[in-house]
Amino acid sequence: MKQKAKHIHVTDQSMKVVVFLALSLVMMGASYADDDDDGCEIIFGPNIGDTLPRGERVFIDPCVFCDCPDDALPGTHASCDRIPCPPVPRNCTKPVQVDGECCVKCG
Repeated sequence: MKQKAKHIHVTDQSMKVVVFLALSLVMMGASYADDDDDGCEIIFGPNIGDTLPRGERVFIDPCVFCDCPDDALPGTHASCDRIPCPPVPRNCTKPVQVDGECCVKCG
C-alpha cells in the first residue's frame, strides 16, 4: 500500500521563524564546513563550530581537551576526550571534588 507524502503547514508565525532560522543555520554550517579545510571542526562545548588547526590541541574546559590530527581530512571533527583520572582508592571514605579540578580526590 502506497503512502502519501505528508505536507506540513506551519501556521504560527513564531514557529515559521524558528524553522527558517534552523534551516538557515544548517545551510550556513554546511557551507562553512565546505569552505574550511584547514583543520577539524569542534562539535562539543562552548567552542562548537570553531576550527582547530591540524596538529593542535585545545582545552574546552579544565577537564576536556580536543585534538586535530596532523593528517586530518577536510570535514573531520575534532576528537574530544575527558582528562583521564586515577581511580579513587577503595579505602577512601570521603571522596571530594575540588572546584577547578577534574579528578575526585580522597579528602
